[in-house]
Amino acid sequence: MGYQFLCPAGGQGINEALELTRYFVYVLHTLLFQPSEALRALKAHGSPLVLAEAVALAAALLSWLWYLVTRNCSHVDRMWSILPPIYVAIFGWEDIKRALAAVHVALTASNSRGTGGAIFNPRILTAISTAVSNSGADGRLLVATALTAVWGCRLTFNFWRKGGYSLRYEDYRWAKVRKLMHPVVFEVFNLAFVALAQHALCLLITIPAFVAATVGRDDRGLPRPLGSADWAAAALFALLLLGEVVADEQQWAFQRRKQQLLARGQPRRGDYKRGFRTTGLFRFSRHPNYFCTRCLCGNAIH
Repeated sequence: MGYQFLCPAGGQGINEALELTRYFVYVLHTLLFQPSEALRALKAHGSPLVLAEAVALAAALLSWLWYLVTRNCSHVDRMWSILPPIYVAIFGWEDIKRALAAVHVALTASNSRGTGGAIFNPRILTAISTAVSNSGADGRLLVATALTAVWGCRLTFNFWRKGGYSLRYEDYRWAKVRKLMHPVVFEVFNLAFVALAQHALCLLITIPAFVAATVGRDDRGLPRPLGSADWAAAALFALLLLGEVVADEQQWAFQRRKQQLLARGQPRRGDYKRGFRTTGLFRFSRHPNYFCTRCLCGNAIH
């Protein structure tokens, strides 16, 4: 089937995504009564979106089972920055393979001509760019995969240094939520929202990449070249991502210094006495990283 599913009539990417989701629901229904038939249908369909939905469901069930064992509700938090790059990579896997093969051919040709050396050599970079452009790979998916990977690395690193990947870590707010609900209601809530709904949202935020690849193809199913609007959107995404990184670092440095002053019993002045930062990006916004995140999501959707 290849990428025929990415070329719906009229370029209706959203409709195609909904159709594939309905197919996935059908496979799940079949799985209850004819497991072997459902698995064959899933394998034969060959749609990256259906595969991503299967991964999301498996991750949701794993999170729920992990909660039953550990009684910890923050397992989804640990996956939040890892799964979206995986989903986008699934969407663009065929294009990634084409691009990597083209890069390999370009580097091999450069070495055979004696023009090898550092990969940042302008001639080599030009050869690689030309090879990737001529490989038939979808540039939109390649750019989306790269940007999403960097976005995921930023979140994963930030969560890690705050201790989020410690098995003992759990968001303090879950303890308060438990007190507000009957134990049975909380168990249902944990399965329906914490596991299933959050993982569905985690997949949903990557759907714009799938839709962009769908509508970015011509009548023959070939990807259209990246235009000025595509590059502008990618540049804006990168700029907002940089804003998140800078805000993260400024807040991290501020909080570490504040905790050091508290631990040593030293006097706090200025922002340290106030309790929150008002310099750097924080002079423009109380939550600049959140501002960048909201703008980034809006940019990705549009």
